Amino acid sequence: MITVADLRHATGFSYSGVFVDYLLASIAAFTHPVADRRCPKARQAIGALASIALVVTLPPASVLTGVDVLLLASCCEYSDNANNGNFQIPEKLR
Repeated sequence: MITVADLRHATGFSYSGVFVDYLLASIAAFTHPVADRRCPKARQAIGALASIALVVTLPPASVLTGVDVLLLASCCEYSDNANNGNFQIPEKLR
């Protein structure tokens, strides 16, 4: 990637994916019941807000590229599951 793109763009693109991963992990941890929790909910909320704050500091083009890749990957996953007959709408959304 370094040979075809600016190093700042490549690094920002990579970090945007990492911060989205941290954001999703914090949101998922926030939903755990109290019995399964190792940390207070405030820690997950702070982690989610910190992830968002760090994404805002990245170059906008890098963030947009990262969002594009995530959308493309999710569309491909949806399409693959739908074509193979494996796609099922979750019970909550029916």
